[in-house]
Amino acid sequence: MSNKSSAIEKSTGFRSKKNLNHLEEPKPRNYIRLLIAFLALSFYTLLLWGNVPLISSLGTPYFSFLKKIINLHLPHYQSWVVISGIHFLLVPLIIGRFFMKFSFRKLGLGGISFSQFKVLLLLYLVALPALIWLSTREDMYQYYQPYIKEGLWTYLLWTNLIMVFEHVSLQGILVAFMEPAFFSGSSEQISGSESNKGKKNKRGLMWVRDFQNWFRIDPYYYFVILLDGLLFMLIHVGKPISEVLTAFPGGVFLALLAFKFKSFLPCYLIHTMTAGTIIFLIIIFN
Repeated sequence: MSNKSSAIEKSTGFRSKKNLNHLEEPKPRNYIRLLIAFLALSFYTLLLWGNVPLISSLGTPYFSFLKKIINLHLPHYQSWVVISGIHFLLVPLIIGRFFMKFSFRKLGLGGISFSQFKVLLLLYLVALPALIWLSTREDMYQYYQPYIKEGLWTYLLWTNLIMVFEHVSLQGILVAFMEPAFFSGSSEQISGSESNKGKKNKRGLMWVRDFQNWFRIDPYYYFVILLDGLLFMLIHVGKPISEVLTAFPGGVFLALLAFKFKSFLPCYLIHTMTAGTIIFLIIIFN
Protein backbone atom coordinates (compact mmCIF):
# COMPACT_ATOMS: atom_id res chain seq x y z
CA MET A 1 0.00 0.00 0.00
CA SER A 2 1.39 3.41 -0.92
CA ASN A 3 1.93 6.14 1.66
CA LYS A 4 -0.66 8.29 -0.14
CA SER A 5 -3.33 5.56 0.00
CA SER A 6 -2.49 4.87 3.62
CA ALA A 7 -2.86 8.57 4.46
CA ILE A 8 -6.27 8.69 2.77
CA GLU A 9 -7.47 5.67 4.71
CA LYS A 10 -6.21 7.05 8.03
CA SER A 11 -7.76 10.48 7.53
CA THR A 12 -11.13 9.43 6.12
CA GLY A 13 -11.90 5.94 7.35
CA PHE A 14 -12.50 4.84 3.75
CA ARG A 15 -10.40 2.66 1.54
CA SER A 16 -9.38 4.15 -1.77
CA LYS A 17 -10.86 2.42 -4.80
CA LYS A 18 -7.47 0.89 -5.54
CA ASN A 19 -7.39 -0.85 -2.17
CA LEU A 20 -10.94 -2.16 -2.45
CA ASN A 21 -10.14 -4.28 -5.47
CA HIS A 22 -9.23 -7.33 -3.39
CA LEU A 23 -12.57 -7.38 -1.56
CA GLU A 24 -15.00 -10.03 -2.66
CA GLU A 25 -17.55 -8.74 -5.16
CA PRO A 26 -21.01 -8.91 -3.52
CA LYS A 27 -23.16 -11.65 -5.02
CA PRO A 28 -26.80 -11.01 -5.99
CA ARG A 29 -27.95 -12.87 -2.88
CA ASN A 30 -26.10 -10.33 -0.72
CA TYR A 31 -28.12 -7.53 -2.25
CA ILE A 32 -31.31 -9.57 -1.83
CA ARG A 33 -30.48 -10.24 1.82
CA LEU A 34 -29.80 -6.56 2.38
CA LEU A 35 -33.03 -5.54 0.64
CA ILE A 36 -35.04 -7.95 2.81
CA ALA A 37 -33.34 -6.54 5.92
CA PHE A 38 -34.14 -3.02 4.74
CA LEU A 39 -37.81 -3.85 4.12
CA ALA A 40 -38.09 -5.42 7.58
CA LEU A 41 -36.43 -2.38 9.16
CA SER A 42 -38.68 -0.04 7.17
CA PHE A 43 -41.84 -1.83 8.28
CA TYR A 44 -40.67 -1.83 11.88
CA THR A 45 -39.78 1.88 11.72
CA LEU A 46 -42.91 3.07 9.91
CA LEU A 47 -45.22 1.33 12.40
CA LEU A 48 -44.75 4.31 14.72
CA TRP A 49 -43.18 6.98 12.50
CA GLY A 50 -44.41 8.50 9.27
CA ASN A 51 -47.82 8.32 7.63
CA VAL A 52 -47.34 5.66 4.99
CA PRO A 53 -50.71 4.12 4.04
CA LEU A 54 -51.50 0.62 5.34
CA ILE A 55 -48.45 0.46 7.60
CA SER A 56 -49.67 3.47 9.59
CA SER A 57 -53.08 1.88 10.00
CA LEU A 58 -51.38 -0.99 11.82
CA GLY A 59 -49.39 1.41 13.97
CA THR A 60 -52.35 2.79 15.96
CA PRO A 61 -53.48 -0.55 17.47
CA TYR A 62 -49.82 -1.52 17.96
CA PHE A 63 -49.21 1.70 19.91
CA SER A 64 -52.33 1.15 22.03
CA PHE A 65 -51.27 -2.44 22.72
CA LEU A 66 -47.80 -1.41 23.93
CA LYS A 67 -49.19 1.44 26.00
CA LYS A 68 -51.60 -0.95 27.75
CA ILE A 69 -48.90 -3.56 28.41
CA ILE A 70 -46.48 -1.15 30.10
CA ASN A 71 -49.37 0.64 31.82
CA LEU A 72 -48.40 4.19 30.86
CA HIS A 73 -50.39 7.05 32.37
CA LEU A 74 -48.85 9.94 30.47
CA PRO A 75 -50.21 12.41 27.91
CA HIS A 76 -50.28 11.02 24.37
CA TYR A 77 -47.09 12.67 23.09
CA GLN A 78 -45.01 11.70 26.12
CA SER A 79 -46.36 8.14 25.93
CA TRP A 80 -45.38 8.04 22.27
CA VAL A 81 -41.82 9.17 23.16
CA VAL A 82 -41.46 6.46 25.84
CA ILE A 83 -42.79 3.75 23.53
CA SER A 84 -40.54 5.01 20.72
CA GLY A 85 -37.58 4.61 23.08
CA ILE A 86 -38.47 0.97 23.67
CA HIS A 87 -39.25 0.38 20.00
CA PHE A 88 -36.31 2.19 18.40
CA LEU A 89 -33.60 2.10 21.05
CA LEU A 90 -34.03 -0.83 23.43
CA VAL A 91 -35.24 -3.50 21.01
CA PRO A 92 -32.67 -2.82 18.22
CA LEU A 93 -29.82 -2.77 20.74
CA ILE A 94 -30.93 -6.07 22.29
CA ILE A 95 -31.28 -7.73 18.87
CA GLY A 96 -28.01 -6.28 17.57
CA ARG A 97 -25.96 -7.01 20.68
CA PHE A 98 -27.28 -10.36 21.89
CA PHE A 99 -28.70 -12.02 18.76
CA MET A 100 -26.53 -10.62 15.94
CA LYS A 101 -23.48 -10.48 18.27
CA PHE A 102 -22.43 -6.96 17.26
CA SER A 103 -20.43 -4.92 19.75
CA PHE A 104 -21.96 -1.63 20.90
CA ARG A 105 -19.32 0.21 18.89
CA LYS A 106 -20.29 -1.70 15.76
CA LEU A 107 -23.88 -0.69 16.47
CA GLY A 108 -22.85 2.92 16.10
CA LEU A 109 -22.50 3.84 19.77
CA GLY A 110 -19.17 5.59 19.32
CA GLY A 111 -18.19 9.15 20.21
CA ILE A 112 -17.03 12.14 18.22
CA SER A 113 -13.69 13.92 18.10
CA PHE A 114 -13.09 17.66 17.93
CA SER A 115 -11.88 17.42 14.32
CA GLN A 116 -15.08 15.58 13.42
CA PHE A 117 -17.13 18.27 15.15
CA LYS A 118 -15.39 20.89 12.97
CA VAL A 119 -16.60 18.99 9.93
CA LEU A 120 -20.15 19.12 11.32
CA LEU A 121 -19.86 22.89 11.69
CA LEU A 122 -18.79 23.12 8.06
CA LEU A 123 -21.77 21.02 6.98
CA TYR A 124 -24.08 23.20 9.08
CA LEU A 125 -22.83 26.36 7.35
CA VAL A 126 -23.32 24.73 3.94
CA ALA A 127 -26.91 23.78 4.89
CA LEU A 128 -27.78 27.18 6.40
CA PRO A 129 -29.26 28.74 3.20
CA ALA A 130 -31.62 25.75 2.85
CA LEU A 131 -32.61 26.07 6.52
CA ILE A 132 -33.45 29.74 6.04
CA TRP A 133 -35.53 28.89 2.97
CA LEU A 134 -37.45 26.16 4.83
CA SER A 135 -38.16 28.40 7.82
CA THR A 136 -39.78 31.07 5.60
CA ARG A 137 -42.29 28.67 4.03
CA GLU A 138 -45.91 28.99 5.09
CA ASP A 139 -46.46 25.22 5.29
CA MET A 140 -43.59 24.92 7.78
CA TYR A 141 -45.05 27.70 9.91
CA GLN A 142 -48.52 26.13 9.92
CA TYR A 143 -47.15 22.73 10.90
CA TYR A 144 -44.81 23.79 13.73
CA GLN A 145 -46.70 26.75 15.19
CA PRO A 146 -49.04 24.59 17.38
CA TYR A 147 -46.04 22.80 18.92
CA ILE A 148 -44.30 26.11 19.59
CA LYS A 149 -47.41 27.56 21.25
CA GLU A 150 -47.88 24.52 23.50
CA GLY A 151 -44.40 24.98 24.98
CA LEU A 152 -41.22 25.49 23.01
CA TRP A 153 -38.69 24.03 25.45
CA THR A 154 -40.84 21.02 26.30
CA TYR A 155 -41.26 20.31 22.60
CA LEU A 156 -37.51 20.62 21.97
CA LEU A 157 -36.73 18.30 24.90
CA TRP A 158 -39.04 15.52 23.73
CA THR A 159 -38.03 16.00 20.09
CA ASN A 160 -34.34 15.62 20.97
CA LEU A 161 -35.08 12.36 22.76
CA ILE A 162 -36.89 11.15 19.65
CA MET A 163 -33.85 12.10 17.54
CA VAL A 164 -31.58 10.00 19.75
CA PHE A 165 -33.83 6.98 19.22
CA GLU A 166 -34.11 7.74 15.51
CA HIS A 167 -30.39 7.90 14.83
CA VAL A 168 -29.40 4.97 17.02
CA SER A 169 -31.97 2.90 15.15
CA LEU A 170 -31.35 4.11 11.60
CA GLN A 171 -27.69 5.10 11.50
CA GLY A 172 -26.59 2.75 14.30
CA ILE A 173 -27.97 -0.30 12.55
CA LEU A 174 -26.68 1.11 9.28
CA VAL A 175 -23.13 1.11 10.69
CA ALA A 176 -23.50 -2.62 11.41
CA PHE A 177 -24.94 -3.27 7.94
CA MET A 178 -22.00 -1.48 6.33
CA GLU A 179 -19.51 -3.98 7.72
CA PRO A 180 -17.93 -5.78 4.75
CA ALA A 181 -18.26 -9.09 6.61
CA PHE A 182 -22.05 -8.60 6.60
CA PHE A 183 -22.42 -7.13 3.14
CA SER A 184 -19.82 -8.77 0.89
CA GLY A 185 -18.78 -11.85 2.82
CA SER A 186 -15.26 -10.50 3.28
CA SER A 187 -13.45 -10.63 6.58
CA GLU A 188 -11.90 -7.22 5.87
CA GLN A 189 -12.86 -4.41 8.22
CA ILE A 190 -13.18 -0.77 7.25
CA SER A 191 -12.04 0.98 10.37
CA GLY A 192 -13.53 4.44 10.52
CA SER A 193 -13.67 4.67 14.31
CA GLU A 194 -9.92 4.08 14.59
CA SER A 195 -8.99 6.25 11.63
CA ASN A 196 -8.32 9.37 13.65
CA LYS A 197 -5.74 7.86 15.99
CA GLY A 198 -2.42 9.61 15.65
CA LYS A 199 -3.93 12.52 13.68
CA LYS A 200 -3.48 15.29 16.20
CA ASN A 201 -1.16 17.52 14.19
CA LYS A 202 -3.32 18.61 11.27
CA ARG A 203 -2.50 22.04 9.94
CA GLY A 204 -4.36 24.56 7.85
CA LEU A 205 -7.38 23.24 5.98
CA MET A 206 -6.36 19.60 5.71
CA TRP A 207 -9.64 18.60 7.33
CA VAL A 208 -11.46 20.27 4.43
CA ARG A 209 -9.44 18.16 2.00
CA ASP A 210 -10.33 15.11 4.08
CA PHE A 211 -13.96 15.95 3.38
CA GLN A 212 -13.29 15.56 -0.35
CA ASN A 213 -12.14 12.00 0.22
CA TRP A 214 -15.38 10.89 1.86
CA PHE A 215 -16.93 9.88 -1.41
CA ARG A 216 -14.09 7.51 -2.30
CA ILE A 217 -16.19 4.56 -1.28
CA ASP A 218 -16.86 1.49 -3.32
CA PRO A 219 -20.14 1.44 -5.30
CA TYR A 220 -21.44 -1.52 -3.26
CA TYR A 221 -22.11 0.74 -0.33
CA TYR A 222 -24.16 3.31 -2.24
CA PHE A 223 -26.98 0.77 -2.27
CA VAL A 224 -27.18 0.83 1.53
CA ILE A 225 -26.76 4.60 1.72
CA LEU A 226 -29.58 5.28 -0.75
CA LEU A 227 -31.90 2.86 1.06
CA ASP A 228 -31.19 4.58 4.36
CA GLY A 229 -31.89 7.98 2.79
CA LEU A 230 -35.19 6.66 1.44
CA LEU A 231 -36.26 5.39 4.86
CA PHE A 232 -35.31 8.73 6.44
CA MET A 233 -37.57 10.45 3.91
CA LEU A 234 -40.45 8.05 4.57
CA ILE A 235 -40.49 8.76 8.30
CA HIS A 236 -41.03 12.43 7.43
CA VAL A 237 -44.17 11.69 5.39
CA GLY A 238 -47.03 13.67 6.94
CA LYS A 239 -44.86 16.72 7.52
CA PRO A 240 -44.73 19.68 5.06
CA ILE A 241 -43.85 18.55 1.54
CA SER A 242 -40.77 20.80 1.46
CA GLU A 243 -39.40 18.99 4.53
CA VAL A 244 -40.22 15.57 3.08
CA LEU A 245 -38.39 16.32 -0.19
CA THR A 246 -35.28 17.67 1.54
CA ALA A 247 -35.27 14.70 3.92
CA PHE A 248 -34.02 12.33 1.19
CA PRO A 249 -30.72 14.12 0.42
CA GLY A 250 -30.43 14.84 4.14
CA GLY A 251 -30.86 11.15 4.95
CA VAL A 252 -28.29 10.14 2.35
CA PHE A 253 -25.78 12.52 3.86
CA LEU A 254 -26.53 11.27 7.39
CA ALA A 255 -25.84 7.75 6.13
CA LEU A 256 -22.50 8.93 4.77
CA LEU A 257 -21.73 10.50 8.15
CA ALA A 258 -22.56 7.24 9.92
CA PHE A 259 -20.32 5.31 7.55
CA LYS A 260 -17.54 7.85 7.92
CA PHE A 261 -17.56 8.18 11.72
CA LYS A 262 -18.96 4.76 12.73
CA SER A 263 -21.25 6.52 15.20
CA PHE A 264 -24.83 7.77 15.44
CA LEU A 265 -23.69 10.82 17.42
CA PRO A 266 -22.59 13.07 14.50
CA CYS A 267 -25.91 12.32 12.77
CA TYR A 268 -27.83 13.25 15.90
CA LEU A 269 -25.84 16.45 16.45
CA ILE A 270 -26.19 17.79 12.91
CA HIS A 271 -29.90 16.93 12.87
CA THR A 272 -30.41 18.70 16.20
CA MET A 273 -28.51 21.76 14.97
CA THR A 274 -30.46 22.03 11.72
CA ALA A 275 -33.90 21.26 13.19
CA GLY A 276 -33.35 23.67 16.09
CA THR A 277 -32.29 26.40 13.68
CA ILE A 278 -35.48 25.96 11.63
CA ILE A 279 -37.67 26.22 14.74
CA PHE A 280 -35.97 29.37 16.02
CA LEU A 281 -36.00 30.99 12.56
CA ILE A 282 -39.73 30.27 12.27
CA ILE A 283 -40.21 32.12 15.56
CA ILE A 284 -38.04 35.05 14.42
CA PHE A 285 -39.65 35.39 10.99
CA ASN A 286 -43.18 35.21 12.37
